[in-house]
Amino acid sequence: RRALQARVSGEHGPACQSCADMTARQLAAVLTELNRLAGRPERGFNVWAERPRNLGERPLLRKIAALLTAGKKPWAYGHALGKKLGGGERLEFCTDEVLRKVVAALGYDQKRHGA
Repeated sequence: RRALQARVSGEHGPACQSCADMTARQLAAVLTELNRLAGRPERGFNVWAERPRNLGERPLLRKIAALLTAGKKPWAYGHALGKKLGGGERLEFCTDEVLRKVVAALGYDQKRHGA
């Protein structure tokens, strides 16, 4: 098991024998490899699929990415927050006004939790 974890995690960064030391991308790769070896079909879940495709084009999305990372929150949290504040289903479809509201809400959340 540890040899498999080291082999697969090494393909996506520094090789780790322990899951506790792996990044989310490495953990997803190990899980995919274990499912492949067990003969289970892929479920179609991708941790990185939630990230907006136009992240590099919009500065407010990069700010939201930084705040989500600092708060250890997934992109799904940001998408839900944008939807609640009057945007679309996903953050990449929101206007700059809604994105500013999301940045403010994440800033308040950061202050509230002392991050």
